[in-house]
Amino acid sequence: MKGYHIYFIRCGLTKANEENIYCGITDFSLSPKGMSNLYQMKENSDYPNIEQVFSAPLKRCTESASIIFPNTPILSMSEFNELDLGDFENKSSDELVNDENFKAWLKGEQAPPNGETLTSLTTRSFEGLNKIIREMMNEDLRNVAVVTTSGVITNICTSFGIPKYAPQQLFLAPGEGIETLVTAQLWLQAQALEILEFINKF
Repeated sequence: MKGYHIYFIRCGLTKANEENIYCGITDFSLSPKGMSNLYQMKENSDYPNIEQVFSAPLKRCTESASIIFPNTPILSMSEFNELDLGDFENKSSDELVNDENFKAWLKGEQAPPNGETLTSLTTRSFEGLNKIIREMMNEDLRNVAVVTTSGVITNICTSFGIPKYAPQQLFLAPGEGIETLVTAQLWLQAQALEILEFINKF
């Protein structure tokens, strides 16, 4: 049975990362440091050979995809956008530390005010995966990459990945990734991806 490899790659650093600001759908570009680090990783690391790249439409993701996979077609997919953090967008943890809604969100008790639920993120991520897997099967693509944010990758792998990992075990630094494998039978019967290994994990 054919296996299809999907590589999930975390985008590079932004000013928000460097200043410890919560950034969901706010469209930051890569910072100079983030761009430089990715070029260095591209030079010194072994990224897989990819036939198609799917990217969240956020600048930090499309810019990362262009650096890591410069000669590969990139298709933007809104299904892989980061969680909308609503009232928490562009605020630091110091600004939010005493906010009761923020405390409840960290405990998983509620969504950010005016933001998105994890259920919504999981649903649209599933829809995106379904589109990709169908395209891989129809076009006989064996190796593709999804460039998106750390939060989206963690959510996908905890929701659909096997074996099961705790979220903290799936943490990726910018430019790192996770290789997964899916077959038609595994996806149709279990809606699951097999987690194989980490990419460029240092």
